[in-house]
Amino acid sequence: MIKSVAKMDHVRTGGTLLNQKFTPQVLQDDAGLDHLVQLVRTYFKLDGHHIQFNVIDADTLRKAQQNPEGTAT
Repeated sequence: MIKSVAKMDHVRTGGTLLNQKFTPQVLQDDAGLDHLVQLVRTYFKLDGHHIQFNVIDADTLRKAQQNPEGTAT
């Protein structure tokens, strides 16, 4: 996926945003964080333009829908 997005002509498109979603479990240990670091480094080595991460699980999103005024825990 990152190879495909990085191939885009970012100047011609006016810039691109690659938005990725991960569950917190994916990044809960050093191995997961190391993999994320390698993903980011690889994307930019391939001339990727911008990458953004959301780290959240479905249960947290459902709770937010049920109680949008609540505070995150």
